[in-house]
Amino acid sequence: MKKVSSRAGKAGLPPGSLIHVGHDDLSRSMTIDLFTYNAQEVSERSLNSIADFTDIDPAAHTGWLNIDGLNSERMLSAIGERFNLHPLLLEDILNTDHRPKVEEYQDCPLRGHAHARPG
Repeated sequence: MKKVSSRAGKAGLPPGSLIHVGHDDLSRSMTIDLFTYNAQEVSERSLNSIADFTDIDPAAHTGWLNIDGLNSERMLSAIGERFNLHPLLLEDILNTDHRPKVEEYQDCPLRGHAHARPG
C-alpha cells in the first residue's frame, strides 16, 4: 500500500507557493556547483549563492549548474528569479514525493528535472 504524506503545510496556499513537501533530508545545506566545458576543457567552481553566477558564452562553453539540497526556499526563489523559472516548476522541485519526470516549459532554460528518492 502506498504511503500518503501530509500536505497540511500547503493547504490553502496559492499554486506556485514554495513549501517543501516530502521526505528529503533538509538538514543538508544547499550547495551550488557550476561546471563549464567544451571539447578542450572542463572546469568546476563552487558558488556561495546564485548571485555569484556569471553568464556563460554558449558559443564557447556548455554550462551545467548543479544544485544539491533543498533546505532553502529563499535560495530556490532567487534561482528561479535569476533564470526566469516558472513558479510551478519551482513548486515541483520542492515536492520530493513526485516520481521522476521531465516537463518542458516555454522560454525556460531548465528543461527537465527529477528527484532521487532516498533508499
